[in-house]
Amino acid sequence: MVAETESLTPIAFAAWGSHYDLHHSIKGGVIIDLFVDRGHRGRGVAAQLMIAIAAQVQQRGGEYITGGAVNNPSAQRFYRRCAHSFPAVECYVSGRAFRRLAELSGQPLGEIVKNLPEVSWNYDP
Repeated sequence: MVAETESLTPIAFAAWGSHYDLHHSIKGGVIIDLFVDRGHRGRGVAAQLMIAIAAQVQQRGGEYITGGAVNNPSAQRFYRRCAHSFPAVECYVSGRAFRRLAELSGQPLGEIVKNLPEVSWNYDP
């Protein structure tokens, strides 16, 4: 989904997909990514994109939307107004750190703890 100015200049986008909540056994949607150009933030563009996604998810039989939130004060204010937020954060393991985790598969717990990757390894290819 793309938001544009009247002159058709893209200013924001949102990527979403179908989601299923196993715990509650209901269909929904997940916002994979949402971005608003810095010059257009604080004008409700993100809210309009989320509302459009909610409408599409509902049309397809979904009952919720989910997604990660950035650590941005204005975004957080919006989410606090209408969303239930959990204290957990989304985490990624990639690059050299990911390969180390895979190598530790099947190892005894003591070896795993001693050989966990450094956080900086996520930036190594």
